[in-house]
Amino acid sequence: MLRAFASFGFCKAHGAAFALPTYQSAWFKAHYPAAFLAGVLTHDPGMYPKRLILDDARGFNVPILGLDVNASKETFVVESVQLDDRDTYGIRIALAQVKGISDSEIESLLAEQPFNSLPDFITRARVSQPIAERLILAGGFDALHGHHVSRRDLLFHFAQFAKQFGLSKRPTSTQIALGSDFTSWIPQPSGLKPLTLADKVKYEVEILGLDVSAHV
Repeated sequence: MLRAFASFGFCKAHGAAFALPTYQSAWFKAHYPAAFLAGVLTHDPGMYPKRLILDDARGFNVPILGLDVNASKETFVVESVQLDDRDTYGIRIALAQVKGISDSEIESLLAEQPFNSLPDFITRARVSQPIAERLILAGGFDALHGHHVSRRDLLFHFAQFAKQFGLSKRPTSTQIALGSDFTSWIPQPSGLKPLTLADKVKYEVEILGLDVSAHV
């Protein structure tokens, strides 16, 4: 009996063990796709690239909400959004996806949210220069300044602030003269050519491992 059971028992056990969570997951994904896929992206089972999971979300008409220094959290989160005059839920890109960002930088950034401007972020967020540059290139400031200037313009302004404030390649608090107020700072166009959609996606894949603005 034992010898006979060994020929199919392993498969039978696996079939039973996988059947229930598979059914539960399928139901969850069908009824709450944004929450389900945000969870899969956060916990990353590793069987499929995150880019594929993100594309699956698009297939379910789940809006992909870009990286945002004011709205993004450590993990992928679900946000209520309006799409085609209807209320729905989208997935916000996680700060932890930024290449090279440390836990302490994420904690500092979250503790200081919200930020009023790029220089306000520089003075309070306590992230390294490379991480700040990656946040800009990946679209982290689009919601804050994107209606005024491009990501390339913001990178130009950041380089000026980095020189002015003496930013380091390591996370440090920036010392600013008393009386400095950047709440009403509005970036001006630098004259540099804006990034193309292909450029944006290229940097997003390099920095986030995800093609956020469009499918690659």
